[in-house]
Amino acid sequence: MSKRKKGAIILIISAFCFSVLSIFVRKANRLPVLEIVFFRNIVNAAGAYILLKRSGNKFEINKENYFNLFMRCFCGFVAVYFSFYATTRAAQADVSTITRMAPFITILLAAIFLKEKVSVYQIIAMLLSFGGVFAVVGKPGFNSEALPLLAACACAVLSSMVNIFLKKLGGKVKPAVVVLCFSSFCALGSLPFVLASFVKPTLMECFFLVMVGICAIGGQMTLTSGMAMVPAGEGSLYDLFGIPSSALLGLVFLNESLKSGTIIGALLIIAASVVLFIANKEK
Repeated sequence: MSKRKKGAIILIISAFCFSVLSIFVRKANRLPVLEIVFFRNIVNAAGAYILLKRSGNKFEINKENYFNLFMRCFCGFVAVYFSFYATTRAAQADVSTITRMAPFITILLAAIFLKEKVSVYQIIAMLLSFGGVFAVVGKPGFNSEALPLLAACACAVLSSMVNIFLKKLGGKVKPAVVVLCFSSFCALGSLPFVLASFVKPTLMECFFLVMVGICAIGGQMTLTSGMAMVPAGEGSLYDLFGIPSSALLGLVFLNESLKSGTIIGALLIIAASVVLFIANKEK
């Protein structure tokens, strides 16, 4: 099997891991969101520490990278909160579809903050992705049903900002160090809220929390290794496997149904990714 095919399979596994993670988050929705965030990142931090030690790399961060690393951690922390908030309150297919617009927001932010040029293909892709989100959200309105979808939109924006700060870091900090800092930041940031409103999890909920952490580690590890095996721009296509897998898992385990807006939105975002893939192939 070629390296490219292996990368494709690994990225599909990564998308599936994150879809399964969302199911466990939903199953633990009796617990406060920040409590789920805390336990998720405790497991993540432990995994990152073990990987760092096994790799033989040192925990090193140069002063010029402090700000970008802090902003990556801060934006990522808030993004995880919004993601879990949306996951515990909205249909999995809706949340998965909306958060998949992050790469297209990254294009816009990269043009603003990194002065990267935006091609016609990228403009078309952004318009398609925004149209996909509007199809999922439906008629605008600030009510309890819309709030989880707005949280998913906020998660997509913040995830795009994370991508910008990761680009600024540009491989200057080891991936395991970044994950360890991010996970530790999230755990420490959520700890005061956990202590203030701790809800004792049942034995089954403890299992769900551990599985959230394990799925997160699996998703991040496979995402990192898989992205290194496929051409630039192709990885986002395989990540879209998360949309049907989230919809299927939501249907099987949460008895969720698909609405027409979700299907249309998913198709528009898939079309946007295909446009970017064609653009990258022509470069």
